[in-house]
Amino acid sequence: MISSNRACGCSPLKRCPRSMRSSANKHPWRLEAREERMTHMIDIYSDEGFEPVKTSSPDVSASQRLLHHDADSHTYVVLWQTPGGYLDSEGLPYSETAVIVSGEVDIGLQGAEPVTLTPGKLFHRPRGARMVLDAKGPMRMLVTAVVQPPGTGG
Repeated sequence: MISSNRACGCSPLKRCPRSMRSSANKHPWRLEAREERMTHMIDIYSDEGFEPVKTSSPDVSASQRLLHHDADSHTYVVLWQTPGGYLDSEGLPYSETAVIVSGEVDIGLQGAEPVTLTPGKLFHRPRGARMVLDAKGPMRMLVTAVVQPPGTGG
């Protein structure tokens, strides 16, 4: 593994997500996020109540319902499910991108009109917004959380 000479610990061969000014329409860091292990594949079932969201990550248990900090001090979010279908990371200083891999889901945001996501469509959750999912049967969702430096916005 290539050692880093950056204060944040990112590889010098990749663009650092912390240094970027992301927007809702452009996500130049999403591939880097995948490489930095900040990506989770999550299976969501709308009829399982309090059952933990299933994740394919080998080193994080979704049942812990905790934040996990990796060795490079990047942060990603382990999301969880409630009977109302919420995946809630409200108030955390992160910007999230979600890609629906299979299935279809309606997402509602606080103060925004609900949208329907179909496979392959990119969705950006503004910082601090609550995601309300109404899954239409089993679905799979790819979630990436990227640390936002203070003052850069979400």
